[in-house]
Amino acid sequence: MVEFWSFPLECSAELEAAAENLVSAGERDRASRFRFARHRRRFLVRRAMRRIILADCLRTPLSKLSIREEAYGRPVIPEAPRDFSFNTSHSGECGVVAVATGPGRLGIDVEDSRREMNYRQFADRKFTPAESTEINRHSDDTLARVFFNCWTAKEAYIKALGEG
Repeated sequence: MVEFWSFPLECSAELEAAAENLVSAGERDRASRFRFARHRRRFLVRRAMRRIILADCLRTPLSKLSIREEAYGRPVIPEAPRDFSFNTSHSGECGVVAVATGPGRLGIDVEDSRREMNYRQFADRKFTPAESTEINRHSDDTLARVFFNCWTAKEAYIKALGEG
């Protein structure tokens, strides 16, 4: 079973302060190093929402929830049941958290498909030859959708593997 939450990362100063109080000291330290206030806010809100959702799913008090990172930054909860998996992503002002129970590991990615970029050039440089060929055969009308479907699937797969 997979559960999915999406939430806005834009909020009032009061909610940002509340989010800051919910995250770990290490996360507060990391947030303090962001150059732009909007990036700091997005980070804090995303991490606070992740903690709230995971604590609720695991029926664990927020104060007892311990989230660690593996070698490439994949978050894990050492005390969680073996069949519990989660992952998070964000793009712009949208954050997402997915939680699953069952075999395997979960990966998720979200992207703002309205972002303007040279999709064909990016695909030629970063995707496999087969993926690039598939993307390049589409018209401008469907190009962004096909590109982002491929990109988010690749990102989610890599995140599920925990390989950065």
